[in-house]
Amino acid sequence: MVKLNRTAEAVCPSNLPKKSLQANVAGPTQVLHTPLASFSYQHLKPTPYFGYQVLRPTSDGSQFDRPVLMATLEKALLDYCYLNPHLATIDDFAAMRLNATLLRERVDPARLNTYLTLFNHQKLSGRIGVLRHYINDYA
Repeated sequence: MVKLNRTAEAVCPSNLPKKSLQANVAGPTQVLHTPLASFSYQHLKPTPYFGYQVLRPTSDGSQFDRPVLMATLEKALLDYCYLNPHLATIDDFAAMRLNATLLRERVDPARLNTYLTLFNHQKLSGRIGVLRHYINDYA
């Protein structure tokens, strides 16, 4: 099963084109470019494999042909910050044009804290602290 990460869908401005998909996989990291979009498959160690919801195929077949594990918003943010260690300042997060108001409304702080504890990664904790400041200061 592929574990999808849909941070961009939930928090990026709607006027930006969504021409990429990031998927976290147990296999090797790779990027596939197609005329439709670019697909980035990034390897994660087994320890951060949690925080997913199972999306089942719809009865009319319009969505998914098999079950898919979709990251919760909190897990998607953690994965993104984990895989992008260059994010270090509020300006870095502001440059991503994240919708801070939407994040403030939708991110469950308790779930984010629980997931962050499970990562057990000090530098990631620092990046999430900066993200929290961004959400509070720009919302």
